[in-house]
Amino acid sequence: QVPSALIADLMSSHDLRLPTVTDCVQTESGLAVRFDRREMYSRVLGRHPASDLMIAKRELRSSVVVNCPCLQRCEPLTPGHLRSVLLAHQLSRLLSLDGYHVYKCPAIKEGAHVEVLKPLRVEWPTLPAEKTAAHGKKEKAERETRVANEAKSARSSPDQMYRVNLQQFVSTHCLEGMDPNLNTVLVDDEYLAQVVELEAALNGCQGGEFPGAPPTSIICAGGTRLLHIVCCEEEFNQQKVHLLLQLVGQSDAVKMQQRHVVVGSVKTGEGTSQVDALDYLRLRRAQMKEASVMKYGNSVQGPEWEEIIDVMTAATVKFELLSSAHRSTLPLELGEGAERASAARGRRSGTFVMYNSARLSTLFQNYRTAVKQGMYPKFPEVSSLDFSLLNEEEEWRLLYNYIVPFGELLSRSSHLEPARGIHATAHTDVLYKFLVELSMDFSSYYNRVRVLSEPVPHLSGIMFARLRLLERLQEVMHAAMSALGLPPLKQI
Repeated sequence: QVPSALIADLMSSHDLRLPTVTDCVQTESGLAVRFDRREMYSRVLGRHPASDLMIAKRELRSSVVVNCPCLQRCEPLTPGHLRSVLLAHQLSRLLSLDGYHVYKCPAIKEGAHVEVLKPLRVEWPTLPAEKTAAHGKKEKAERETRVANEAKSARSSPDQMYRVNLQQFVSTHCLEGMDPNLNTVLVDDEYLAQVVELEAALNGCQGGEFPGAPPTSIICAGGTRLLHIVCCEEEFNQQKVHLLLQLVGQSDAVKMQQRHVVVGSVKTGEGTSQVDALDYLRLRRAQMKEASVMKYGNSVQGPEWEEIIDVMTAATVKFELLSSAHRSTLPLELGEGAERASAARGRRSGTFVMYNSARLSTLFQNYRTAVKQGMYPKFPEVSSLDFSLLNEEEEWRLLYNYIVPFGELLSRSSHLEPARGIHATAHTDVLYKFLVELSMDFSSYYNRVRVLSEPVPHLSGIMFARLRLLERLQEVMHAAMSALGLPPLKQI
């Protein structure tokens, strides 16, 4: 028996995400609810502003510093590092959309890792090489003095390292979630450099010395978080940096909350040699170009096709590395058996999403071309459309499963769920899964239903209603792809 109060709430609900309830009947098996689908179609596709379906740009709530320590490396990045970098960049974009001021660090030297970051459309702050070398000398010397005090010793030469007992610091301050094997750390210049840059970021980088730095005025007590996006293999060392920042930092900013988002290992298949991120990226691009040539022949040439292949490669890599939970171990098949491996599903997912995005663009381009040729009338006023003609179950799924909940899902994808101790779990993968599921349902619908009907008057009503539905679906798809840093393709 369903409580009458719940039935009353359903009947009186004004939630824009829910269809209007027209009737509730208590049956032996439960509550039978009748919805007004036509009203829901009209509300979402007609009067409802498109921008309200997306996540609104909120007023600035607080600041977040996203730290991706593997970018400080001088040596080439590994695929595991690349997974961390892409997650850091993705999380930064989503947090920014959700109203946070995001500062990314470390600032890297101009030209560093550019062959990997640029093709994947990863935006990261840079500094000229000479400025990078000069920055923070005074601050590092000050932190070194504090480290020496904590170590209760001095070093006799620049090559000698300080020994600091971190376990004692953890015990004294009752810090939870730290690795129990943390004990004495040898503090070298690399650790000090990280501490200096992180503290500068947390202090708002006064004077704008670092590009992309938030204004000092928005840094306030309890309002800033520091997120370390780190490979699981390097988490132990990053905990040392975490503690050193608290131990030797010289401002209130270091007391801000620190969280670690740990990224699982990337494992290459048996029989493949160790590859770096650039090798992996080049391999995926070569595979994408080969597949395009096999499908489209000699037409695959020129700047336009090169851009298409670049975008498809970026989508392939991002979906392959980020569409699963970030803590999970990721198998990366690079050998001859890659196409037969289950790990290839992630790679094909990116291609599939981009392909269906292009199909939508082609559909609307074909309609506009037909209008110019006089085959179809111009699109009428939305208020004149008859959405009761949308009676296919697939059409309802496209509206209710994808268009309506998108804004809420986009906000949820930026949510960080606190885990044990210092850790946090990100949910950026939900956006990738959302796009794959949307593409699957759209593809099934598009293959079965002819959207652009015969140019006869009695079929115009259903054609325009369907075009309006797919126009909204395209808006959602483009917004989701933009959040992932992927531009839509007009055609393939």
